Amino acid sequence: MKNHFYLKVKKLMPLLLVLTCMAYSVQSMALNKPTLKINKTNFSRDAKWDGYYYIDQAKFTYDATGSTSRTLCLYLDGRLISRTALIGEASTYTRTLLYGGNYEACIEAWDGKNKVVSDKITFTAASAYKAFDAAYYVRSQIRHYPRIIDISSFNVPISETSYFVENIWSENGWVSVSDNGTILTKCELHYGISEEQNKQMWDYIDNTLAALLPEDATDLQKAVIIYSYFGTYSNTEYYFGPHCYDIYGFVERETVCDGIAKAFAAFCEEAGLNCIKGGSGDIGHSWNVIEIDGIWGQTDITWDAQDAGDGHAGFGNFMCTDNEFIDSHTSQHQEITWSCSGVKFPACTSAEYRSGYEFGPDKPGEFWYAPDGRFYTKRNGNTWRYNPNTTEPLGKLLKIDDLPPLDYLTGQVPSNAYLTVPEKVAVGKNIYMAAGAPFNTKVKDYNMGYACTITYDIQKDGNTITTITGAPFEISYYEPQEKGEYTIVAHIKNKYGETSVSKNVTVADIEKIELDLSISTVNIHPNGYEYNGEFVDGDYDYIITGSTTKNLLNFYNTNNTNVTLRDVNIDLRGERGTDETHSAIFVSDASVNLILEGDNKLYAGNDRSAIYMEGDCAATINGEGSLYANGDWAWAAITCVDEQTLTINGGNITAEGGDHGAGIGGSWGRIGGNIIINGGTVTALGGYSSAGIGSGHETDAGKTPIINGGSVKSTGLYAFGGGWDGQGLTPLNSDGTRLTLQKIDNTWFESLTVKGKEYGKPNGTHPYDNMYYLYLPASGDAVLNGVPFRLEDGWPITDNIENMENAEGLYATGQNGTIVLTVNKAQQVSVCSIDGVQIFNAFCSEGQHMVNNVNKGVYIVNGKKIVVR
Repeated sequence: MKNHFYLKVKKLMPLLLVLTCMAYSVQSMALNKPTLKINKTNFSRDAKWDGYYYIDQAKFTYDATGSTSRTLCLYLDGRLISRTALIGEASTYTRTLLYGGNYEACIEAWDGKNKVVSDKITFTAASAYKAFDAAYYVRSQIRHYPRIIDISSFNVPISETSYFVENIWSENGWVSVSDNGTILTKCELHYGISEEQNKQMWDYIDNTLAALLPEDATDLQKAVIIYSYFGTYSNTEYYFGPHCYDIYGFVERETVCDGIAKAFAAFCEEAGLNCIKGGSGDIGHSWNVIEIDGIWGQTDITWDAQDAGDGHAGFGNFMCTDNEFIDSHTSQHQEITWSCSGVKFPACTSAEYRSGYEFGPDKPGEFWYAPDGRFYTKRNGNTWRYNPNTTEPLGKLLKIDDLPPLDYLTGQVPSNAYLTVPEKVAVGKNIYMAAGAPFNTKVKDYNMGYACTITYDIQKDGNTITTITGAPFEISYYEPQEKGEYTIVAHIKNKYGETSVSKNVTVADIEKIELDLSISTVNIHPNGYEYNGEFVDGDYDYIITGSTTKNLLNFYNTNNTNVTLRDVNIDLRGERGTDETHSAIFVSDASVNLILEGDNKLYAGNDRSAIYMEGDCAATINGEGSLYANGDWAWAAITCVDEQTLTINGGNITAEGGDHGAGIGGSWGRIGGNIIINGGTVTALGGYSSAGIGSGHETDAGKTPIINGGSVKSTGLYAFGGGWDGQGLTPLNSDGTRLTLQKIDNTWFESLTVKGKEYGKPNGTHPYDNMYYLYLPASGDAVLNGVPFRLEDGWPITDNIENMENAEGLYATGQNGTIVLTVNKAQQVSVCSIDGVQIFNAFCSEGQHMVNNVNKGVYIVNGKKIVVR
């Protein structure tokens, strides 16, 4: 048995040797723990204040031989600030230690199965400015919405207060700081957005980066992906909205260069990139500087995004050198600075990552990023894909036949659909509707292969009344004609499927709301109003009351909103000569119907009109009350310029322009718009060298005023027309007939019809004047107070048309259907109607005689005309 067993073992020995060798080989190929070393070098650069600052730059040398992928993890004061994929198994990586503090770093390496982590190395970095270190920390905390943050540990000298405040750039609010006389101790954040909006903003950033970036990306991949995303995000409108200077404006799709630069810096910072927001004060523009593997580059996504209407991000302003930006981004070749502090950017001298984006010797290319993790470009009618498996950045392109799927919702049915409608509207007012199924809360059409459709079913009592076709990022409208409960059902569909969402809307009689300007400014919007810090949704008619020296009445995008001014007094004259610039009433791209009750007074603030219309506007003034409006120097009292329209149907209005401004119409340099007067009493007082109604100083005549009624007393360089260097105009009526001025005693005017059309009635007298100023055709049939006459024959302006004193021994007047004859010398008296019909003929002795039951009209008494009222 022993021999038998020995023989079996002997036969197995070769196999055991093979297995042993294999095990040894596997053990020898196992991934070793990576090694990591650091070499710090200081580079200095002079600043625009006393002394120098320097920043540490770290060059990491690593060895992760045998790994298929590896990541450098960097910590600052215990916080993970960056994870960066490293390209080679053993190489170097350079990063600027932009902020001072205690750092740790390690390498995580994978071989496809196992993960091995190097030993951590620790080191410190000096501060460029302690203010920037503290600001970086505060920015990292803003996502949690703290109010007060202790910054005493950073030892920020009070001399750096402005640098600290300028670099808290995430919010639209403001920052206040406390100090102990030497250093800053606390900062208090006054947010410009709510806590819910703050959470929405940071969720948006986090979710977007999670969707865009591979799990481990290099600096180059991060920078290009984020830059490409900003560039293709073409539905962001360059617009001066309420959050245009902060990150939230980017979330709302309404922002400007400063908000874009702040948002880009926040995205990069959250992705672990070094990124600085800065700009140039002399051209009023903001952009960024970013670092890729130790190389800094000037980067302006605003300028490149403006050319991205086709959905592709241009890279013409990506990773540029200082010299390039000094030529293009300053007006006087000034040095470009970090924020507004005067501190210079790190030097941008290398074009290494800029030249990688050039295709061919003569023209730059464009890249975009797709969900498959690859970059693409169009060249010579073909699609090319960038191969990341190369040590040369963007150095190799692979030709492919077809465009890739370029939507971020590839293969997904729309989800998390939203529908925005008002809770309540008035009969005859529009129900507005906006819907979408978001990639991060919004429907996105990149015009690159992805499309979605939106339709709205309008339902009442369970039945669909109509269906309306909508579109992403557009508002649709439906005007209900009946009261009741309506249901709006939005259907959002893409090529993968459909989702629906519904909401109810109550349609009722319009509600009147009374707001007191002595308490708060009133901002009226198409879907509600802002008052005393709150927004109230819905359609309303408004009654505005109160006196104030600071609060305002503003209209934004309203549509024929009815507003009653009841004894309103807005006096902003205290602002004149200051930097404040306000109108008592501001109308922005809106139409409004003002109804006057009681006595209203409006005085403009500095450099404005009392009622100022901006953009596409129309205003109507009605009512029985009065309005006095006063403009500042060079401004009209009530603006109406270019294609704007002002219609006056009633009220007693006095509009006094400032020097060089019209009473109603244009300010200095602006031509009058469409001014229509159908009734009321209008006194327009133009300032020096300006029209009463029309244009301001040094401006030609604008639109010809239309007068269909009312008493209009207009004084200025011209009553109607242009200012200095302009010309006068003759007003017309709606029929296009030229008008002439006729004056009448206000006690005589009861009603007037001209050529069969009623002439609008004046509303009271002009200041210090008992006459009415009526603009009428030169000829035609008219009826005054029931008395017919022809305009070309002259028309009644007093009880006696002609002076009866010259009639020998006879004086006649008409009073309430009676002709009173005062005879001082007995004589024959004949009374005939204007058309020659005799109604009285008798010899009258001295004394008074009555001709009774006489109809209203013009009569001839012994050859003299009188009027019976």
